[in-house]
Amino acid sequence: MKKVIQSIAIIVVGLFIMTGCRTGNGNIAYNAVLYNADNWINEDFANDNMIRNIHYYDDEHNEIIFTNDESYPSSRTFIVENLEDYDKIFINNINELDVDFNKQMLIVYTFMAISRKKLTLVSTDLQDKKLKITYKSISKAGVGDTCMPYQRWIVIKQDKVEVESVEFVSKIEFVN
Repeated sequence: MKKVIQSIAIIVVGLFIMTGCRTGNGNIAYNAVLYNADNWINEDFANDNMIRNIHYYDDEHNEIIFTNDESYPSSRTFIVENLEDYDKIFINNINELDVDFNKQMLIVYTFMAISRKKLTLVSTDLQDKKLKITYKSISKAGVGDTCMPYQRWIVIKQDKVEVESVEFVSKIEFVN
């Protein structure tokens, strides 16, 4: 009997972990969608918003630079709620990113990454005007899964909500 109760408890906990961060209809809260957006960011905007511990190519001096001083933040987050801000950040003609700013908003996040693997959205949670966004990457154990540190950009498109701050949480799933 004790094993049956333990088995049921494990199943219930497993179901909660798999679905607890999602709304009842099986979608991420606020209809949020994550886009891997490295190629969507305006070059001038990217240059003005560098982060710490990345390598980038300096055309002017024809060399690779490493941003390892504390004057750069470790990440940056931008809340985009209008077309004016959108036009400052993004290049033109991004077909996948059709936004109705009357109903939707974008959260742009940039951080140092050492892998170019696709990221997926796990959950979004809003508490006291603080939006917590959790995403994951799948990492292969062993050699060949990393690259030189670079500045990665992701965009979350979601229903418009009142937000004062955003926290991003990264999870890594290791596979063989």
